[in-house]
Amino acid sequence: MAAGSYTVRWFREYFEKDETDDQLKAERIWSREEAEAIRDRCLGQTGTVSETRKPSKQALPLLFDLTSLQREQVRIQRATNPTTGPGPVRLLQTAGLSLD
Repeated sequence: MAAGSYTVRWFREYFEKDETDDQLKAERIWSREEAEAIRDRCLGQTGTVSETRKPSKQALPLLFDLTSLQREQVRIQRATNPTTGPGPVRLLQTAGLSLD
């Protein structure tokens, strides 16, 4: 990362969730005094910046049932060639299958 100024998000490092109060969160500060105390501790300090990313959890596409597969085939057929269409090989490719 390049040198410069960065906007950061502060959070309580040792925060423990309170099951009785859903408004309490690690990154929330409820008093002005606490916020100013944190700011005063940080001003003029140097730090290490690191970027961490959580792996995204993207759902896999659902498998085609026969009706959906046929509808998708008709949609592709009309889009590519209104008279003949791509045929059965393209239908199998749409389903993620091959003849190999």
